[in-house]
Amino acid sequence: MRKIVTFALAFGSLLFASSAFAQGAPPAGAAPGVAANPTSADAPAKTDDGDDGKKIGLGGDLLFLIPTGDLADATGPQIGPLFRAGYRVIPALEVTGRIGYLFAFSKSVGQVDSSVTTVPIWAGARYFFMEPKAGLYAGAEVGLNIITGHVSGGGVSVSSDSQTRFGANIGAGYVISKELPIDIRAQLTMYNLLGKEDGEKTYLGVGLGAGYTFQL
Repeated sequence: MRKIVTFALAFGSLLFASSAFAQGAPPAGAAPGVAANPTSADAPAKTDDGDDGKKIGLGGDLLFLIPTGDLADATGPQIGPLFRAGYRVIPALEVTGRIGYLFAFSKSVGQVDSSVTTVPIWAGARYFFMEPKAGLYAGAEVGLNIITGHVSGGGVSVSSDSQTRFGANIGAGYVISKELPIDIRAQLTMYNLLGKEDGEKTYLGVGLGAGYTFQL
């Protein structure tokens, strides 16, 4: 009986030692000193906010503006190109600047045609709600509008002196994707929010634009 008990104890000790060795040993092929199952705390943390590190965006927009109110009595729709530059402060927020030239279709009243062209110089920002550089965004701009009136009739064409007014834009847009950065934007433009002469009314326009951005 004593031999059986001694054998059982020895066999049990051998099994316990073998089990402990198997649990602490690294898997086959692992380098010595490397734990078999590292915890998540040992692994490097991964963060992915969709930002590729590119801060600068250069692009162009084609803007179509329909004048409203009193401005609609003096000119037809405006259309023209704008050069756009942007800098991404944080992944979702971009500060922007745009400059361009807006041609105008004539507004005919009797035998007189009139139009108003504009040179916009705008600075602003836009914020992306869905992901950096793509999806839905809202934007606002302030800046200068250099406005020139043109009148023709009876074989005579006259252009007025250019007037500079301080204006603002608010709007929203959608960038299709980071791989296809086509930008569709709608905006409300206030041409002469500040700097109006006595009796001068506020000129408004509703615009729709399309653009493309190159990320640097």
